[in-house]
Amino acid sequence: MSSPQSGVTNSAAIRCLRSGFPTSLDCVCVFSLHRKNKISLPFSNKALAWSVMPVFRPGVNASDMEMKLLALATELPAPRFEGYQARTIQQQGGYQPQGHGWYLGTRMEPSHEGQVTLTISSRLVQEYLAGRITKEEFEHFAFNDSPNLFELRLRMGWTINHASVESGGLGEDDDHLVFEFMSDPAASPFKAL
Repeated sequence: MSSPQSGVTNSAAIRCLRSGFPTSLDCVCVFSLHRKNKISLPFSNKALAWSVMPVFRPGVNASDMEMKLLALATELPAPRFEGYQARTIQQQGGYQPQGHGWYLGTRMEPSHEGQVTLTISSRLVQEYLAGRITKEEFEHFAFNDSPNLFELRLRMGWTINHASVESGGLGEDDDHLVFEFMSDPAASPFKAL
C-alpha cells in the first residue's frame, strides 16, 4: 500500500528502517488479521483478531511504544472479514457510501403488558423510505421473504405505540429501530359482545 503523500510503500519504509537509512520515522506498524484458534467455521468472524507487527528504527526504545500499540489493537473493533473477503467486497463496490448498506438483523419478541417489539435495521428503513430499495427488496432483507411483520401486525389491529433507536455497537455500520406494537381498537375490526 502506498502513502498518497510520499509514494513510498509500507514494505519500502520497513526496509528503510531496518537498513538504518536516515529517516524521521521511528516505527512502521502493520496491523493484520490472525485466527485465535486454528479450528473455526469458514465464515465465522468470531475467531478473527488483530495481530500487531511493529518495526522500529535501530536505536529507538521500543518497549514502551510496543506496549501502547498492543493495547491499541485490543481497543479496535473486531475484524469482520479476512483480507481476501474485504478485497472482493471492495472490488464489487460493497463499501460505496451510496451502495446498499450492511443491515443488522430483524427480530420480533413479546414485550411487557401485551405489547410486541419489532427490532429492525435503521439503515434498511432509511434506504427504503429514501426510495433506494424497492418494497420487495425491503421485505427480502428485513423479513427474509417471510410475511411483512408491519402488515401482519396492522392486519391484527396492532399499531406502533412507541419507537426508539438502539445502537448497533462500535463495530457495526448500522443501528436498530425498535418499534413497540400494541392492540389499537381504532385499527381493529368490531367484535361482537
